[in-house]
Amino acid sequence: MFVLREVFDFSYSEIAAPIGKFEEAVGQLNQRARNRVYGRGLLPGESPADATFGPSCRSHVAQVVETVQGCLRQSSAGMKSQVRSS
Repeated sequence: MFVLREVFDFSYSEIAAPIGKFEEAVGQLNQRARNRVYGRGLLPGESPADATFGPSCRSHVAQVVETVQGCLRQSSAGMKSQVRSS
């Protein structure tokens, strides 16, 4: 869940529905995970990529994330159409 939200920028509703949780619960779980991973909250204006890899890697990380997001969204759309046709 943390990776879906922080890295792939899925909304809380996109995460909550498949796992049967309320959006508020997903938000709280995500915040707890962030605190554990980073040992603190992000600084104002700091992205997860900056906090993890440093600003010099940000553009490379952004390209990878964008590519993976596109693949996941295509895969998710395909799965939804299969469920609807069943």
